Amino acid sequence: MPEYLMRNNIPILKSGKRYRHKHHDSLVFLGGYYVWNSRGEMGNAIDYLTRHMGMDFDTAVKELVPFATSCDTPAHNSRVIAYLCKTRAVEYSIVSQLLESGHLLQDSRNNAVFFHL
Repeated sequence: MPEYLMRNNIPILKSGKRYRHKHHDSLVFLGGYYVWNSRGEMGNAIDYLTRHMGMDFDTAVKELVPFATSCDTPAHNSRVIAYLCKTRAVEYSIVSQLLESGHLLQDSRNNAVFFHL
């Protein structure tokens, strides 16, 4: 999320492992999540784009897909592959095709994220 914000000229400042909004210091970004402490609000990147940047859900997803899939490597997706194939018994060819097409990825918390555009 910080990369997306910086590329779209949203003023954020690095603060340790986190980023803070330049004009709202209680608005903190970490990975694909945000917390706005003074408002008691939190959410993921899609929540932020829909709540604070005026996008609908589909537009927010389309905006974020290039940033989410830019880190896809076989090693990066190993836990999602193991979970879906071994635990959920999904055929590897299906999982592999979803990864290659950008419709599936493993996020920074090792969750399987499915995209539908």
